Amino acid sequence: MGDEITGADNAVKLVLHALHESGVHVPEIGVPFSLGFIVLVLAVTTFTGLRASTARQAQESVA
Repeated sequence: MGDEITGADNAVKLVLHALHESGVHVPEIGVPFSLGFIVLVLAVTTFTGLRASTARQAQESVA
């Protein structure tokens, strides 16, 4: 899932950059924001995976 999100982040940046280069006034996404977004996505993905794994183990121990 993380790869799809970071790929979407890059796609949005490319589209916004192309619009900016053609004269359209759009916000530019800076490197710190982009890296922060990637780190956030990875953290959420890791947390969700660990939580699901813990829930699965708890369910297996009950059964």
